[in-house]
Amino acid sequence: MKFASIRTAITIAAIVVVGTFALLRIGGVTAQSGCIQLIPDNGTVAGTWNDDCFSENTPTEPTNPPPGTRYARFYIFSLTAPADVTIDLTSTTDTYMYLMQGIGKNGAVLHENDDVETSNTNSHISARIPAGDYTIEATTYNIEAKGDFTLVVDIEGTVIPPQPPTPEPPETVPTMPPTTAVVISAGPNHACSLDHDGAITCQGLDDVGQASLHPTGDEFTAISVGAKHSCAIDENGYIHCWGSSEFGQSSPPSGDEFIALEAGNNYTCAMHSDGNMECWGRFEPISTPSPEPTPEPSPEPTPEPTPDPVPNPPASTSCSNFTPNANLSGCDLTGQDLSGVNLSGAFLTDAILIDVKFNGAILTGTDFVNADLSGADLSGADARHAKFKDANL
Repeated sequence: MKFASIRTAITIAAIVVVGTFALLRIGGVTAQSGCIQLIPDNGTVAGTWNDDCFSENTPTEPTNPPPGTRYARFYIFSLTAPADVTIDLTSTTDTYMYLMQGIGKNGAVLHENDDVETSNTNSHISARIPAGDYTIEATTYNIEAKGDFTLVVDIEGTVIPPQPPTPEPPETVPTMPPTTAVVISAGPNHACSLDHDGAITCQGLDDVGQASLHPTGDEFTAISVGAKHSCAIDENGYIHCWGSSEFGQSSPPSGDEFIALEAGNNYTCAMHSDGNMECWGRFEPISTPSPEPTPEPSPEPTPEPTPDPVPNPPASTSCSNFTPNANLSGCDLTGQDLSGVNLSGAFLTDAILIDVKFNGAILTGTDFVNADLSGADLSGADARHAKFKDANL
């Protein structure tokens, strides 16, 4: 390469800078078996044509060039500003040369040349070109011609490495605004939370005061919301409820020993510090819609007649005595229908109550400690103050 007008040379990383002109060493573009290369530092290339790299163009000068496959080599460079470019391709084989726009074998042809003079085999291109990326194709006029060649590139300007496309910035995911809530409970139409100081905040549907009538001034440790009511435990273990109490779901038991609670649609359950659980309100079974047609229900068995009440408390266990304060401890009542039965205050400790129906039964204060209630149906039952400690629900 000719540097007659250039006085200084500085090497930086993989770029050799000479005055206002820089040439890249091979590094930014992957060579394809020598088919595509960066122009070396000195601007001079010694190459060979063989059958591992092919031309993508057909000569247009002189007229009627021979058709067929031609071997080629490709050399790339980039300019930061307009420059005067001179390219010479010499060989004993009849040469042909293209200067193409862009990087690669398929760029638009800007200039091409067959012979410097009609009497020789060399090619020459001299032009002023703007800033950008360029590819030189060194090939032959005749098809399937092999041989050695020399390519000399002289550029007055600045050469830069081909730049990869700028990646798109990552999509920004919106973040929620900061909040001081540390406990949150959400129901079908309203939600409540506790902040770091134990204060209550509620929002949403407020048709019966389930969002606005919450207590203030105390520090609360737990909170839970149902369909139209809310309950919380204060720092002393007392339960506070507000909102609808149509089924007694907002009428908690007294006492200051509660440590946890959970509200359902129309009921609430809480745990005592000794692990015993107490529930109040109306219990409703969870049903899952089925796409299949609902079969006709089978007739329910006729409830057994209620025997005469026994004195309170009962002197002994009777597994057929379904009255208030009855002693049914340890009884196996599997599959029985006790719908509508009044068993308030009854003792069913250690009883086997698998698949028993308590639909609409009165179970206030009933003792189910250690009872097996697997599959039992408590739909519509009034189980306020019932004891379920260690029961299998």
